[in-house]
Amino acid sequence: SWALNTGLPTATGMVEYGMLRRELQLTLAEAKRLMQAFAELDTDRDGRISVSEFAAFLQLPETPRVRELFRLYSGGDGSRGVSFREYIIGMRKVTAPVMRAELLREAFALLSGEN
Repeated sequence: SWALNTGLPTATGMVEYGMLRRELQLTLAEAKRLMQAFAELDTDRDGRISVSEFAAFLQLPETPRVRELFRLYSGGDGSRGVSFREYIIGMRKVTAPVMRAELLREAFALLSGEN
C-alpha cells in the first residue's frame, strides 16, 4: 500500500478513492503524488497533519493567523488535524483555477493581518 511505503498508518491509504475520483477528477497518479506530499508533512506519521507540522512546513511560527490558514484545510476548528482525505480536498481547492485567486487573497489577508 502507498501508506506503508511512506511510513503512514495503513488507514491513511484507505481513502474513498472512487468518490474522490468522481467528485474531484483525481487520477491514481495524482493520489500517489499527494500521498507522498502528505507523508512529508506528517512528520510524526500519525496519519494527520497537525497545525505545528503545517507551520513547520511553511517555516512560520504557529500564530493565530497560521492556525486560521490551517483551518482552510481542516474544514473545521483544526483541533483534530488534517486527514489525508481533507488534505486532498484542500489541495484541489488550492489548485483549482477558478478558486486559486480567491483562496490566495484570503491566505495573504490572513497572514498579513488584513480582514
